[in-house]
Amino acid sequence: MKRASGFVLVAFWVAFACALQVALLAFGPWVDLGTASVTRALVPDLGICVLVAAVARVGRHDAVGLAIAATVGRAAFTGATPFALLAGSIVVAYLAGSLGRMAELDRPFLRVTSAGVGALLFGWWLLFVDFVRVGEARASGALSFGEVVAPLAWAPLVTAFTTALVAFALWPMLRALPGLRRLERSVF
Repeated sequence: MKRASGFVLVAFWVAFACALQVALLAFGPWVDLGTASVTRALVPDLGICVLVAAVARVGRHDAVGLAIAATVGRAAFTGATPFALLAGSIVVAYLAGSLGRMAELDRPFLRVTSAGVGALLFGWWLLFVDFVRVGEARASGALSFGEVVAPLAWAPLVTAFTTALVAFALWPMLRALPGLRRLERSVF
């Protein structure tokens, strides 16, 4: 029961981080360069930061459980399908876990790398899912809201950079989030 409540708290912290991320998007100025929003790209993916910190605290053996908890927390704040969120979260959790096997994720270079690369892969994955969904909507004649175009591919790069900076700056706080200790397994 203690571990289950730990996963629920991870979902809560990811949801809180995503709510904060949406608030930052809402209060930021809107600057357009063609079809891509600079403001949206500059806002870090805080949910990825929480997921990477949780994987660093717990380890790779609980990567799927942490990815499921992150998906539950993120689902309310995005228009992407839950399965797309789950697939992206699993990739990020395993990436962080694999980097954590080489050395401790508490090292600045590895935490920046895992958060930045995780945000980049997650962003490109969701962009790819949007491409597929818009293409299917056009082919079936269904109504398609908005447009996904190739110039948006730069946006996840900017988001990955800002996510890496936030992971570097806020790591001690992210690592000490209440509830993560409940997920740790005793060695003996």
